Amino acid sequence: MTETRLRAGREGEALAALALELDGYEILARNARVAEVEVDLIARRDRMLVVVEVKTRRRPLVPAVEGLRPYQIRRLRRAAAQLLVSHPEIESARLDVVGVDCHDGDVRIRHLRGVG
Repeated sequence: MTETRLRAGREGEALAALALELDGYEILARNARVAEVEVDLIARRDRMLVVVEVKTRRRPLVPAVEGLRPYQIRRLRRAAAQLLVSHPEIESARLDVVGVDCHDGDVRIRHLRGVG
């Protein structure tokens, strides 16, 4: 992966985390390894744990939120299940995707809840 793509990914994750915090979520972890899966963000709102995949796009061809693939959903489910086992105080978990589209000086953030 090129340095430009890595930087764009980090910037997208930072924007996604900020958007979630502004929406009332607490960010518990960034780029965490859970059940051998890298999770971009782990957030919490009340007693709901949210495993978040962040997709960042710099080209307007396909919206970033449409970049989540079925195999990624399976992996994120595995991570969410492990987090529930290791944190009995959490009542439930959800998989979300946050798309960050950046092009022509415009940034759009879209949060899809319960994608998997």
